[in-house]
Amino acid sequence: HSNATREELETFISRCGSNTDLHIVIHISQHYFDLHAFMHVCLPTASRWKTLTVFEAGAFSPSAHFILKTIDRSYNLHLPHLQELHIKQDRRREGRFTDEDVRFRPSWDSPNLRVLRCEEYLPLPSVSFLSLSSIDSTIHLSSNGYQSQIESLLSFLASMPSIMDVTLRIHNIAVIEFVEAIEFEET
Repeated sequence: HSNATREELETFISRCGSNTDLHIVIHISQHYFDLHAFMHVCLPTASRWKTLTVFEAGAFSPSAHFILKTIDRSYNLHLPHLQELHIKQDRRREGRFTDEDVRFRPSWDSPNLRVLRCEEYLPLPSVSFLSLSSIDSTIHLSSNGYQSQIESLLSFLASMPSIMDVTLRIHNIAVIEFVEAIEFEET
C-alpha cells in the first residue's frame, strides 16, 4: 500500500516469499506522495501483481489519470499476472477528463487482465484491455458533459471484443432528464 513507508514495503515484500500474489494499492491523497519511491520498491515485483488499485482521496490531489500516465510513461511495465485493475477518481472531477488528450491509455503488457473496475473514470481503449471479460463502472453524469461521458463509455465497450459481463451504475439521471426538459421547453 502506498501509505506504507519504504521500510514497511521492503519488509512486506521480503516476508511474502517469491511466489505470492501481490495486491498493489496506490492511494492518492492530498498529502505528499512519492510515486517514484513507491515504484522503486514495488517495480521489481511487477510480474507478481495480481491486482492494481489506484484511487483518489480528494479533488485537490493528483488525479488518477495523472498517476496512471506517469506510471505508464516512466516505467516499462510488464504485468503478466495482473487480473484486476481498479480505478477510482474523485467525483468532483466529473467532466474534466472527457477529452482523449488527457485520458489514460495504458501501453503496458497485461495479457491476463480480466476485470476492470472504475468509479468516475474510464480509460481509453488499449491493447492492454483486449483480454477483459468484465467491466464494473460507476459514473455520476454531469449536466454539462453527460453526452461525452455516455459516448466515451459506449466507445470503450464497443472496442473490447471479449467483454461478457458489464455492471454499470449511473447516478444523476433525474438531473439530466430535468435539464433536458427545461432545454426542450425553452426551444
